[in-house]
Amino acid sequence: MQVHYHPNGVRTTDRTQVGLALNRGPIQKDLQLLINVNTNFAIPAGASRYTVTATSTVPVNAHAIAVLPHMHLLGREVRMEAVYPDGTRRPLIYIDDWDFQWQATYYYKDPVPLPAGTRVELTSIYDNSDANPKNPNQPPKEVRFGELTTDEMCLSGVWYVAD
Repeated sequence: MQVHYHPNGVRTTDRTQVGLALNRGPIQKDLQLLINVNTNFAIPAGASRYTVTATSTVPVNAHAIAVLPHMHLLGREVRMEAVYPDGTRRPLIYIDDWDFQWQATYYYKDPVPLPAGTRVELTSIYDNSDANPKNPNQPPKEVRFGELTTDEMCLSGVWYVAD
């Protein structure tokens, strides 16, 4: 769990809660997380469709259980694709109208096979223009990777179990 706190000069109470569910029997498979992240980008002021990508490789034969794309306020579209070792592409998720409130884990009904060597490609598209009503900067300014909501992120994860 990660919680961001930023001083704003107002004393407040943290009401964060955590619930744990413990397994009653032996663990049959470990859940792993494959991260895609690009921290080296700068979205120019005024850019209406700026693309940032990140790629990672699945180290073992596995099955994806869920995906979690992550962007902030300038995010407009996010796509994750599996590129299998034979070059075949399989969509993992595509959100064509990103909303900051949709930062969630998306679970598959059926696990998605990911053979060892599969590349997971993340493509994030940002709108840093005046036309984006969610742009926190008016006028727009260059935005880089960072932890603040007014910064941006190009980040995703794939929850998987090894075969």
